[in-house]
Amino acid sequence: MHHLRAVTESNAEDRKRRLEAQKQNKEMRSAKLERTRHGGAHDDVELVNIFRSLGIDFFSVPRDQLFGLIQKTWEGRRIDDIPESAIPFLSENFNVRRVYDGEGRALVHFENLEEENMKLHTQLAEISGQPRKIVKAVMEAFLKQVRRSLKADRGIRIPEFGKLSVRYRKAKPKRKGRNPFTGKEGWFKAKPASNKLRFSPAKDLKRFVAEKIEVIEPKKKKGKKGKKSKKHKK
Repeated sequence: MHHLRAVTESNAEDRKRRLEAQKQNKEMRSAKLERTRHGGAHDDVELVNIFRSLGIDFFSVPRDQLFGLIQKTWEGRRIDDIPESAIPFLSENFNVRRVYDGEGRALVHFENLEEENMKLHTQLAEISGQPRKIVKAVMEAFLKQVRRSLKADRGIRIPEFGKLSVRYRKAKPKRKGRNPFTGKEGWFKAKPASNKLRFSPAKDLKRFVAEKIEVIEPKKKKGKKGKKSKKHKK
């Protein structure tokens, strides 16, 4: 009986310890989740405050226009006017450079402003809301993998986009033929064997182009018409 009572008490203590450990683990998970939620909310508030300090209402401007608006708003303005809290954000997301005006005042200049607006990684940063340097790093890694696959496997399939492949082009010997532009006969130079890059679009991409993009006839170039008319006059 004594031995049975000792075993029962031992089991009760073990159960109590297990329940206490489970309670502590639950409290730790809850505290961690609360810290994560608080951190996310804190980051959002901090980002809103940065845009507000730059004179931009975060909630009244479409997400894909925020980065472009910063460039337009601050290009050519005095560096002394930039709030200290916004300096790390600007240096992380833009190529900002210090320039001087005729009076020696330091001004803000977004390097390659027009060119940067055309770059794909800048547009992706605006749409996704991610820092441009992160998007740029991902883009560079993606292009590096494309080149690596083309070299090693002679092709790569990009989901929902299509397939890039390297095709072998035979060498062509020197031959005699007629120039299709002038109509005169002559000799064509020999061409060595080479690689040709081929792109096969995915079905979804072809369907999107066929159904979602307006069919527009390209405008004729005036330069070609002018040249033809001059030849005709002669």
